[in-house]
Amino acid sequence: MAMNSGPRAQALRLGPSAASVGRFLWHLLQMIMAMELGMAAYHALLHTALAGSGYAALTEARPLFGYWMMVVSMTLPMIALMRYAHKSSWRACGEMSVAMAMPSAALTLLLLGGLIDLPALQALGDPLMILAMAADMLYRRDAHTHGHASHAPSRSRCEHDGAAERD
Repeated sequence: MAMNSGPRAQALRLGPSAASVGRFLWHLLQMIMAMELGMAAYHALLHTALAGSGYAALTEARPLFGYWMMVVSMTLPMIALMRYAHKSSWRACGEMSVAMAMPSAALTLLLLGGLIDLPALQALGDPLMILAMAADMLYRRDAHTHGHASHAPSRSRCEHDGAAERD
């Protein structure tokens, strides 16, 4: 019997993979929590400090504008988390921001074309954002499945693409 076969060897081979999946899911959860924190802060400001202001009136009169300001308020803390906690490059932050906004942009086009209504955009926007972010993370899985020590060279993502980035 070979030393590298059997249940124990299979468990050892599974360990690093399971750890990578765990780190991937932890990164995704952290980004979702940062986004939710940004959205909560936006709504808290809108209903307290900004209540009765021209901005609040604008978001009331133009709810699509309010929706997109909420998307921005979700994106900024996600970028902060990526930059400062995960040491991601600006390019990686930009890619994730685009991935996050693309579903809402597509849904907005459907809304403007009269194919869906605002409640449908609001209901579908967040789940599709998370799926798009997870897809970006899978595409760039090396940056999301290794420990934090491997994040510092997240700039290597750019080198793999053949472009060096200045931060």
